[in-house]
Amino acid sequence: MLLIKRPPALPTVAMMMVLMLVAVHGNRFILFYVFNHIDLNQLKRPNVDLQQHVDECERLALICLEAIIPKINELFPDSYPGNIFKNQDRQAELLALT
Repeated sequence: MLLIKRPPALPTVAMMMVLMLVAVHGNRFILFYVFNHIDLNQLKRPNVDLQQHVDECERLALICLEAIIPKINELFPDSYPGNIFKNQDRQAELLALT
């Protein structure tokens, strides 16, 4: 019997669902992470290139997602992402690890 293996670069449906749930329920957590990693004073300049900052924010959001999803799976394997992000202690634990 020939088994077709999924290439490692393609995410599974389950992985995509976890990504979506973390992105939806952790949106404020991700925003907090992003705002703490950009220089907000640069946005006060009148001639600022906003596209550069948008790109940087998108990059940081993806970095945050990629960092917290394995930590969520490791620390809270049986927890629904919505419940994780309602709990300040769990959020603080995740933030300390990112």
